[in-house]
Amino acid sequence: MTDKSEKVLALITARGGSKGLPGKNIIPLKGKPLIAWTIEAAKNAKVITDIVVTTDDERIAQASIEAGARVPFMRPPELATDTAGSKEVVLHALDTLNERYDYVILLQPTSPLRTATHIDEAFALLKKHDAPSCVSVKESEKPAHLFFTLSNQHILKGLVAQDQTPARRQDAPPLYAVNGALYIFKPDQFENFITPETIGYVMGQAESVDIDDAEDFAYAAWRMSR
Repeated sequence: MTDKSEKVLALITARGGSKGLPGKNIIPLKGKPLIAWTIEAAKNAKVITDIVVTTDDERIAQASIEAGARVPFMRPPELATDTAGSKEVVLHALDTLNERYDYVILLQPTSPLRTATHIDEAFALLKKHDAPSCVSVKESEKPAHLFFTLSNQHILKGLVAQDQTPARRQDAPPLYAVNGALYIFKPDQFENFITPETIGYVMGQAESVDIDDAEDFAYAAWRMSR
């Protein structure tokens, strides 16, 4: 749990342009705009003291305000393109806010099944290990020895050497991938989201859905119905 004197910012990144699913951040999901699910999770998290949305889109800004977040500035167009990096977006937001925060929790609205409990648990894990950052991950459904690179359609190299391939699949060590649901870091130590000191917070496959297209959106709605 956070110290009462600590300020923890939930920074929600939501640009207007989306090629996979246009306008996805405000498309209704189970009766609410998609972004509202992330704002609701942030509002219910015990550790968060401030919720800010960074966006370039007036419709997203309005939906965010109605859901209970602050939108104190609009993101400049050059930071709302397909090539704009998350690091630059975060730095712009922190510079523009010009407020002191002990921690920032970066939340993507495309992860609607990430809940307040996940946010609080991840923060508690970070504090327990006294780590500078924490990133949510999910376990890969395939073990590392089944992944290869290709060259002219020929298998070129595996992630695991043949002589290190386990005899049984269940003996293979688990492999994890960042699921994009949350990133926690100290603003004064922020350079990259993942460093050797970063703690991984493991989430389930169903909770790790990251909406990029209509199929992902339909899957998220189905998971919520269950």
